[in-house]
Amino acid sequence: MPDKIATEAGNPPAGPRADSRTGLGRIIVLGLTITLLIVGYRNFIHPNIFPKRFGVVVPGEIYRSGKLTTAALNKVVRKHDIKTIVDLGAWVEDTPANRRANQREQHAAEALGAERHVFQLIGDATGDPNQYADALRLVLDPANHPVLVHCGAGTERTGCLVAIFRMHTEGMSLDEAYAEAERAGHSGSRNPHLRTVLETWSGPILESLRTGEPIPHDHTSDAADEGRTRSDNGPGTP
Repeated sequence: MPDKIATEAGNPPAGPRADSRTGLGRIIVLGLTITLLIVGYRNFIHPNIFPKRFGVVVPGEIYRSGKLTTAALNKVVRKHDIKTIVDLGAWVEDTPANRRANQREQHAAEALGAERHVFQLIGDATGDPNQYADALRLVLDPANHPVLVHCGAGTERTGCLVAIFRMHTEGMSLDEAYAEAERAGHSGSRNPHLRTVLETWSGPILESLRTGEPIPHDHTSDAADEGRTRSDNGPGTP
């Protein structure tokens, strides 16, 4: 009997405080599990199922998006019979990860039988306006349809190209075309450069499309643009 009493005294039964600690631990584990599931879904599942900012510019002819995973690109190309991919610079920042991503997209396009054209425009929509003119020539050529135009987020460079496309083909005003870019995810407070690019270069780009002549452009300004971000992911995107 003394031994039994001693044993019980040395290991008192769990009380409310121990139960509270156990319950807190379970809540923490559950919270971490849910967080990991959400992060995993956003980063590895959602981008493959739902193409980033995919939209229709002209049904059956021209489509737009942000940068796509290989699975999402495969889905879009097959579903819409995409013949040409116009990449405005989704992987323009020279990093090992972007070089690998660029190679993956190129290999995927080749495997799907789509012709891919890559431009080097900057994430805030700045860069050589001749590249916008060259990209638009590809987009406007019916021989390239159906065509997919994309950049990083699908809001700035893609928004700029689609805006000038609307001005060229539908006679939209700059304000009307810019409003479409806003509906597609562009924010003037986040990136004031898109509006400036349209105001400065839409006229010369449209003239270049009409005449075929290159646009005089001071490339030293592009070097200054290097100091700004080349990322075009936009807020709240994976």
